Amino acid sequence: MKLVKITGAVAALALSSAAVAGPNWTWVEVGAYVGDADGGLYATGDAIGDSGQEYKDGYNGWSANGMFEIGSLYHVGVGYFDGDFAEGVSNSAFDGGCEGSDPEVAGDNYYAGNDCISNDASGWNVVAGIHPAVTDNTDLVVNVRYEKSDVRTSFGDGGPSVEQKTKTNEWGINGGVRSMLSDVFEVNGYIGYDQSDSLDNEVWVKTGGQYYFGQNFGLVAEATLSDATAEIYGGLRWNFVR
Repeated sequence: MKLVKITGAVAALALSSAAVAGPNWTWVEVGAYVGDADGGLYATGDAIGDSGQEYKDGYNGWSANGMFEIGSLYHVGVGYFDGDFAEGVSNSAFDGGCEGSDPEVAGDNYYAGNDCISNDASGWNVVAGIHPAVTDNTDLVVNVRYEKSDVRTSFGDGGPSVEQKTKTNEWGINGGVRSMLSDVFEVNGYIGYDQSDSLDNEVWVKTGGQYYFGQNFGLVAEATLSDATAEIYGGLRWNFVR
């Protein structure tokens, strides 16, 4: 319910705005993200033993993305991301993330009686969609998305670490609105559904905005929420056409 309320508020604000030019659909962008997850790719007892213990998962990384408008109705995009996250067991003797199985690496986070996991994740995605105008300043957006990622995971329990590599394919669909509230300020909101061949299916909501500095340069901020994750993203965008 909270997800629907957030996106609904963005849509209502967009439709009530004064008429200005609509959002730009041709741009390139680089940014960074940070988030927390309720469990992770390998955060289950059956995956590494010690069933029933609690795992904490935080992640961060960077990404580069681009979008290109085709005609006045269609758009395609491509992106690349690279990040890492660490997971560790919480019990009476250990509380915190695990940075590796080597005590010299993990420092205060090392405890020989627990499994330690460190992960590096990278991948790319492609997006295709339509964006019909609903007012002079607001576009309705529908996207389909495909993402392929590679995760390198290191396991350790106080002894030599073991590395495992996993490839993940993910498909998704999402819809929402983008709207220019003024000549320099944009807001947007989306609701989406993702399906993966190795992770749980996920419904998510995203809301964000862009502030333009001059004709082309923009500062982007976004927040994404789902049942499993909470993520904040910030980026710098170059808009080719306005």
